[in-house]
Amino acid sequence: MSKTTTLDILRHGECEGGQLYLGSTDVLLTESGWRQMRNAIDASPAPWQQIITSPLQRCYRFATQLSSDEDLPLMVESRLRETDFGTWEGREVDEVWQTEKSAVIAWIEDPVAASPPEGETTREFFYRVLGGYNRIVNNYRGKRVLLVTHGGVIRMLLAHVLQMPLTAVSRFAVPHACLSRVEVLHTGNGDYARLVAHNLLT
Repeated sequence: MSKTTTLDILRHGECEGGQLYLGSTDVLLTESGWRQMRNAIDASPAPWQQIITSPLQRCYRFATQLSSDEDLPLMVESRLRETDFGTWEGREVDEVWQTEKSAVIAWIEDPVAASPPEGETTREFFYRVLGGYNRIVNNYRGKRVLLVTHGGVIRMLLAHVLQMPLTAVSRFAVPHACLSRVEVLHTGNGDYARLVAHNLLT
């Protein structure tokens, strides 16, 4: 008999500091960011059985509060953290565009061939996230799970589910508090994953 694992995937809300390259940099949510995430959860409630979060504070603090409010178990999965932007970390997006425009464009147009200077490559990032995904699907088989994570992680997960080339991941819009749903059908012939919804609030 087949089972279905449901993964609801929530991106964190707005962060302190403005428009910065925030990958491994650990920053807090703004008050608006908290509201964005709360609104996303309230608009699409689900009978989750487990919450799994990135260790970074912009995800972890909200997940911890939700876990307490809903009396749900919480697990930290370090492989769901955002990519490392290398020398761009913590810098304003506009400033990097002005000073390193050609490098940014090359990375956006082909994130496999180019990456932020001294940062994590897209392939490294993808296989890290895939390891976390596989662990979650195997350990929470047949359950409904909420993942609290980052825009880049969501792009990697959707690329895997849709079997897309990694060169196309920047084509996904993943706004703050974006909520997506993936179902994994477990059958006698293996697992079949599908995207059910993306950015449920819009």
